[in-house]
Amino acid sequence: MMILMSCLEMLQKKQIDFNKMVPVLLAIFVFSISYYLTE
Repeated sequence: MMILMSCLEMLQKKQIDFNKMVPVLLAIFVFSISYYLTE
């Protein structure tokens, strides 16, 4: 949860562009799904 909040903060401050965020968000999404399935 903290990771998402920090990502949103960075997007609001325009420190990084959206194109760099997409693979990071996809990686978090895939990791959370795989973690959920292995539980």
